[in-house]
Amino acid sequence: MNTLGIVVEYNPFHNGHLYHLTQSIKKVNATHTLAVMSGDFVQRGTPAFTDKWVRTKMALDAGVNLVVELPAIYAMQDAGGFATGSVKLLDRTRICTNLVFGSESNDIGALKYLAKVMVENEYALSEMEEKYVKEGFSHPNARKYAFRDFLNNRSMDDDQRQHIIEILARSNDILGLEYLKALKIIRSEIEPDCIGRTGSDYNNASLIENFSSATAIRKAFQMKKAEEIKNNVPPHVWETLLTLEEKLKLPNLENFEITLINKLRALTRDHLQQFYGFTEGLDLRFLKAAMISRNLEELLQRVKSKRFTYTRLQRLLLYFLFEITKADIADSEEFGPQYIRILGFDEKGQELLSAMRDRATIPVISTPSIYNKTYSKYERRYETREEETPGEKPYYSHYEMFKKQLAFDFRCADYYTTLQCGFLPDALMDIKRKPLIIQ
Repeated sequence: MNTLGIVVEYNPFHNGHLYHLTQSIKKVNATHTLAVMSGDFVQRGTPAFTDKWVRTKMALDAGVNLVVELPAIYAMQDAGGFATGSVKLLDRTRICTNLVFGSESNDIGALKYLAKVMVENEYALSEMEEKYVKEGFSHPNARKYAFRDFLNNRSMDDDQRQHIIEILARSNDILGLEYLKALKIIRSEIEPDCIGRTGSDYNNASLIENFSSATAIRKAFQMKKAEEIKNNVPPHVWETLLTLEEKLKLPNLENFEITLINKLRALTRDHLQQFYGFTEGLDLRFLKAAMISRNLEELLQRVKSKRFTYTRLQRLLLYFLFEITKADIADSEEFGPQYIRILGFDEKGQELLSAMRDRATIPVISTPSIYNKTYSKYERRYETREEETPGEKPYYSHYEMFKKQLAFDFRCADYYTTLQCGFLPDALMDIKRKPLIIQ
């Protein structure tokens, strides 16, 4: 099998995603396609537009063969954490041969060069970046300026230097760089490539004729302009979205906002400082803003500054909501994903699943309710576990991390269900949900 790996959110699936999928398959001559997909909360720091089961069905109907879930602790992180978790998950399947990502520059050579320089000069670049952060720049801009200074000392013409600096300002290229860095750091044998992004920019909130961004599609749908997005999504996605709207199966974001703001109002600064990312005075900014803000938009606008990006602040609210600590993030970085949760597959996906069960270096979970049995079966296959990184904790710690990551996924998914239903129906508990199977 020549297996294409892709990392997706499909929030929701649109024509640009279909283009990326079909072109990626052609580019690497893939026989099978495996997608690592965010669950019910996404990297921009919000609940997903539709739940992971709906998005899995969209992916399978579009031609993806197997969909697995990126554990929530990675799906909620910045580009570096998100990409590292995704790449490690793909690598640990031991069936993925290629990774193809979207890119504004469509210049895999320049991206590989940048990733190599970043990995080899991590500490020097980090020190230069910190200088700009202290001057009040956001982390993305600080990194861009640090790299500009670094390149000034290297031999290249002005056009090359400018091209590389522009790459560092584009959303998909930035994420692509993180994939490449992660592949290099873990010495993965997965071969990376990219496909040029088609249509509007990732953050463009305006609809265009056929290739609008997911941001624009969500915005139009939420403003009750569903008819305007019809040409921007495949027919099966369009029909699904209309059905969800009729049945009120989209998350209730108003309840999400009320929960966050009221919880902030009830806490002290010491309490808020326990959660990951609430540094540089952000704890106080959030608490003050919560007392005078009527909704989430007002809250974020009051906290936002040149130094703190909107997306970063949204992610912090998820860390606060689910009480994610600095230790939780550190553990996620050290251990990486500890299981492969299957969300759905078709006939070809069944072939991938069979191969993955034989080769994967972490447990493969199809039936979450028997996760302990799944782990025990995996444990019997590997009496001793090969260390994946020098100095890694003893084998017994992996089981504790396995349970911790999985429990967090259950918690996030069940909370999302309450946003949809107003309560948690027993049959919809995440621990009871089995993969979708498309015949």
